[in-house]
Amino acid sequence: MKQSRRYRVVSTLMFCALLAALAGHAQTEGDRDGTHMDGVKPRGEPFRPQPDTVPERPTPATDAARAIPGFPKEAEVCAECHGLQGEGLPDLGPRLAGLPFDYFREQVHGFQTGKRNNETMDTLGKEISGEPLDRVARYFSSRPLRNIAPKLRGAQAVFTDPAERLAYQGDWSRTLPACVTCHGASGLGSGNIPRLAGQQQSYLRNQLLAWKSGKRTTDNDRVMATIADKLSEREIDALASYFATIGKEGER
Repeated sequence: MKQSRRYRVVSTLMFCALLAALAGHAQTEGDRDGTHMDGVKPRGEPFRPQPDTVPERPTPATDAARAIPGFPKEAEVCAECHGLQGEGLPDLGPRLAGLPFDYFREQVHGFQTGKRNNETMDTLGKEISGEPLDRVARYFSSRPLRNIAPKLRGAQAVFTDPAERLAYQGDWSRTLPACVTCHGASGLGSGNIPRLAGQQQSYLRNQLLAWKSGKRTTDNDRVMATIADKLSEREIDALASYFATIGKEGER
């Protein structure tokens, strides 16, 4: 009886030793040919997890720009904030589409000379000049705009909306001309004077405040600075809202 029990114990120990030897052989073969199981620590080597991968920033502007006839390569950097068609991107950049060619160039020169200040444009504006700048200016000035039926001056005599009254009649008691005197019917632009209609509300407001405070000085004969200085902040807010929404369905 004792001999039989001793035999079973010895047999069991020999069987376990055989399994261990086989397992060690399989591991060694795996180490040799590089076929480790994922996540299994190789014998004699520390476990090193794979580093996290960081995806590269997508560059949709470059690919999408190829489908736009006449898109200049120099405008790719502009599209990051202003959109491929210069439509403007909220909280990034105002609408550039439809800006007059000469006006566009003048404003870039304003950033280059310090007459206008913006951290992004102060840097990017210095990187383009000459014919490349002309190509960008021509491209954005030719971009399509939302069609707005103009309200001709004199077509309406009485305005209940204070912002609309300032836009079309001004306030001659304060020597304030109507906005449309220079910016055209419904603020659609006139010659080398930019369009206000459909521009971002926050941008219009910020620029009027910049004229008012003297931070922006690119106007000829201080025309805009003089006008903005006579406007209250409440009137500035109202005018920015009016021109940003003009012509939209359900709006004025």
